[in-house]
Amino acid sequence: MGLLAARQNIHMDYGILGSSDLDQSPIAAAKLQTALLLPLLYPFIRDGKFKSRILQKKLQKRMGQTEAYVQAFMDMLGGGRPYVTMESCKNQFYSDLITPLPDQINVPGTEIHIFYALKMGKK
Repeated sequence: MGLLAARQNIHMDYGILGSSDLDQSPIAAAKLQTALLLPLLYPFIRDGKFKSRILQKKLQKRMGQTEAYVQAFMDMLGGGRPYVTMESCKNQFYSDLITPLPDQINVPGTEIHIFYALKMGKK
């Protein structure tokens, strides 16, 4: 969505981005981040739960603290996605990190909303 808005050649009234969509890394760092995080994240995307007991326990703890927020996130994901392959997940994660976006995305007639994690502070 960020890339479509930045190109300014497709009309849209509203766009919604997650703050992670704006993360950009050099190629070497993106490869390293992908290699480190994919084994942790892919089981969650595929099965709807973390393979790591530590991460699953952290998720359960977070559910107890901010249940509505975490439940909304889980509902958005829609549970497990057994049809998603590790390769497609890797490609998506890596390409998000290396896709260059401008510092300012300002499209006349388009309202862009960016959701930030609660701990990121006011944006």
